[in-house]
Amino acid sequence: MAWPAQLQQDGKPTSRDNPQPVAGMAPTYKLIVLVDVAAHVAADVLFQPIELQHVTAKAGDTILIHNIYCMDPDDQGAALDIVFFDAVPTIAANNAAWATTDAEMLKSQEIVRISSGDWIDLGANRVASVTTLGKQIVTQETTSLWIAGLTQGTPTYVGGKLLLKIGFLRP
Repeated sequence: MAWPAQLQQDGKPTSRDNPQPVAGMAPTYKLIVLVDVAAHVAADVLFQPIELQHVTAKAGDTILIHNIYCMDPDDQGAALDIVFFDAVPTIAANNAAWATTDAEMLKSQEIVRISSGDWIDLGANRVASVTTLGKQIVTQETTSLWIAGLTQGTPTYVGGKLLLKIGFLRP
């Protein structure tokens, strides 16, 4: 499956290792998230931590999660959680039970659930858009945030990818 051309910057495709902010008043990030192609069970790690760089202008600034858009090219539509961290967390391997320690979860700042009812079936794929969240995050020691994914359903992502777009607002 070819991903849209706007998901490339400087000739490099946007990916978990190269998420790109979109120009605007507050950062919006578009990224392709790689997920395990084997069947998942509820509460499995869906994807490893991904750094979103330059979310705030300086460490200690506040940012609001405005919206999250997800495109599922495998048409699974399973509920999933996106956990926001203010430092890189250590979590289990993909497709293993989410067993993050209390010390690691102290790095968590917020969580957003895309429920199974949020997905719109478009035939060959599904999309979900969770908007006007207004969840506040304060970056601690950097201007970055990290996200990690956790499934709440039993999907099998044969193509091994999800497309995420995360929009922020400055308060």
